Amino acid sequence: MQSSQLKSTQARSRPATIARVAIMALLLAPATQPTAAAAAGDNGISGPPVINPAFGARMPRKCKEVTHLPNEAEAAALAQCATESGGESGAFRPMIYLWQNLKVQMGGSRPYAYNADSHSTSIDTEAKVYPIRVTGDQLSCTGAPTCLTSHADKAEGTCYKTTFGDWQCHFSQVFGITKSDVELPPPTTY
Repeated sequence: MQSSQLKSTQARSRPATIARVAIMALLLAPATQPTAAAAAGDNGISGPPVINPAFGARMPRKCKEVTHLPNEAEAAALAQCATESGGESGAFRPMIYLWQNLKVQMGGSRPYAYNADSHSTSIDTEAKVYPIRVTGDQLSCTGAPTCLTSHADKAEGTCYKTTFGDWQCHFSQVFGITKSDVELPPPTTY
């Protein structure tokens, strides 16, 4: 084959090669799925989960400020952020406490009530308070291949506006929690 014919053949095959490489890259690329939280309508309150390799589980969720009355999915994310803890290096008893399958039902608004709400030091006493009911699974992870689980059927709490203009949602872990013998793998999603 002469030099001019070889160059012509190479020039014709270059677009086909590029197309094949592009198709292979698309086929081999990992599929991106929306996180459960994003699919649930929490409007991207937090970034993607960060995995703690020592526990094989995600770290506690961290939320951005929400400056509007949250919907129920956003309230669930805010409650999750306020309630999860642990995973710090150097802790005396290293554990991560996480919540999965968290669902929140918001009740009608009520005025601030000193006896019920004074524990929230930054609460805006002029703004409405929204009672919430919470269901979900609390996981206590110690780095073992599974996490101990408890289930909340009737936990209650509140969503309220702070004096800084953002919203917070909290619930009590004491009421409505039942222990479970079920052990689940460490969670890696919200």
